[in-house]
Parts: sequence; C-alpha cells; structure tokens
Amino acid sequence: MEVIFNITNIKSAITFLHLAGLALGVGGAWILDLFIVNHLKQKITKDNYQVIDFVSKWVSVGLFLLWISGFFF
Repeated sequence: MEVIFNITNIKSAITFLHLAGLALGVGGAWILDLFIVNHLKQKITKDNYQVIDFVSKWVSVGLFLLWISGFFF
C-alpha cells in the first residue's frame, strides 16, 4: 500500500498553496488597480466600495497563503 502523506506529496501541496496565493494576490491586486484607474474621476459609490472591499479581501487571502506556504518551505 502506498503512503499517502509522503514528502513529495507534501511538497506538492505546499507548492500548490504558494502558487494559488500568488495568483490570488497578484491577480486581485492587478484587477483592483485597473478598477480604481477606470473609476478615478467618478464619485465613490457604495457599489464601487463593495467591489474594492471584496477584491481586497481576496488579495489578503492570497497574501496569507503566501505567508503560510513560505513558512513551510
């Protein structure tokens, strides 16, 4: 019977978490920057604020994943 939690599988999971965090963090920050630049001359509405708040939370999740996976590397 093959061992499920061998060192290769653990390293692969950590690498996957790191790449997922990178994608969420960089992708979310890039989308947020584009959104802010496109709405720069408009008033800040409640809808705009909700979009910025939602995307910034995902960027924070990505940063957290990067910290955790970086610690385990």
